[in-house]
Amino acid sequence: MRKRGVPRWGDWSSKPGGAVSRSQVGSTPILFRHPHPPSCSRPLPARIMAELRGCPFPEDLRYNPANHLWFAAEGEGVWRVGVTPFGVAIAGEILLFTPKPAGRRLDAGRAFGLLEAGKTVFPVKTPVAAEVVEGNADMAASARLMNTDAYAAWLVRLRIEAEDAARQLLPWADAQAAIEAQMDLWRFDDLDGFQAPLLGEGAKGLPG
Repeated sequence: MRKRGVPRWGDWSSKPGGAVSRSQVGSTPILFRHPHPPSCSRPLPARIMAELRGCPFPEDLRYNPANHLWFAAEGEGVWRVGVTPFGVAIAGEILLFTPKPAGRRLDAGRAFGLLEAGKTVFPVKTPVAAEVVEGNADMAASARLMNTDAYAAWLVRLRIEAEDAARQLLPWADAQAAIEAQMDLWRFDDLDGFQAPLLGEGAKGLPG
């Protein structure tokens, strides 16, 4: 059973955010003392990183706080999608990812795949209507890279209408407060020492 009072993965409510630190990340990896550190354990290309309670958030990405997702624009309406280090931390050790097939059209709130973490299987949902362009075959074989390099371990590429992307995929400055509100809900004070709650039985198959 999961901890009383702790929300399920994907629950969300808004709350004003707090301060974050900014740093220029170059060739030196960011190291965490987390049993399954959902950050980068290898050198990163130079980019501006925000840090919130021990979790890095590249400022060049877009975010959907409710579903703990990051989005990287590839052009022509296609976005590479993955789970943030905070999302990985609350899920526990990620083992496998099973995507929906390429060409599948999804309504907002539908799953584009399933993540398996320990004995729990749960859907990963798109916040907007989208078409699955491609699933990451490497993640289908083993998604353990998510535990150590969340921003390299993309799950799917989705085609999203520009209007939907502008409305639902938030730049870091706009996403920060909602992400911190999620951290408050999960009683997530810092990545160091955080223990993922038990999430329950979860989904048994691809929904919808």
